[in-house]
Amino acid sequence: ASHELKTPLTLIRLNAENLRPRLAADPEAAAQLDDLLDSVVRLQRIVESLLFLAKAEAGTFALRLQPTTTAAVIGELAEDATALCEDRGVRFNCERAGAAPVRCEPVLVRQLLLNLVSNAVRVSPPGGAVTLESHVREGQWTLGVTDDGPGLPPDQLERIFERFVRYERPASEAPADAAQDSTSGHGLGLAICRSIAELHGGTIRAENRTDRTGLRVVATWPAAGPLAF
Repeated sequence: ASHELKTPLTLIRLNAENLRPRLAADPEAAAQLDDLLDSVVRLQRIVESLLFLAKAEAGTFALRLQPTTTAAVIGELAEDATALCEDRGVRFNCERAGAAPVRCEPVLVRQLLLNLVSNAVRVSPPGGAVTLESHVREGQWTLGVTDDGPGLPPDQLERIFERFVRYERPASEAPADAAQDSTSGHGLGLAICRSIAELHGGTIRAENRTDRTGLRVVATWPAAGPLAF
């Protein structure tokens, strides 16, 4: 289904782009065209996400492992994570232990971390903090993202990694700024994170903080990459 949707969406985008010169003199129509193109891009991202999840679950996704270091992976992400946090008035902290050698698919690890940081930013209040941790111990690479949000009920800690699952907060817990609501999106981000962790031979879990309100999401997998059978 994802494959079949990709072509018509591409045609819609191309035809819409072709209309741009004709609408240049009509600001209102041009703005509506921009909204249309934004919607097409969002749909394309959903289709790509579904296609990735389908391949990962079917065992047909080809993981391209590369030798790198934890410092290289985290260093490339930190700048974007800092920008995301600053845009929402949230501090970004990065706790990493050295530059251990690892084998992974950097693009997918970056996607996992950006998904986790984006979720954490949305639920953390202005003035709060999002913390990314990275360390390698006993051959296991652990990546964690902690936020200052309200956390989750215990029965939701596993469900949030399922496709299309979004926790609907009670009105009394909803943030004043709707853009920060953790229910935004289509419920695919954490499912993708789980698939990425599993492709690397690992796991991912969510747990409520014990020192204060907030959520910590932790992914762990072998630093040398998944075992070959």
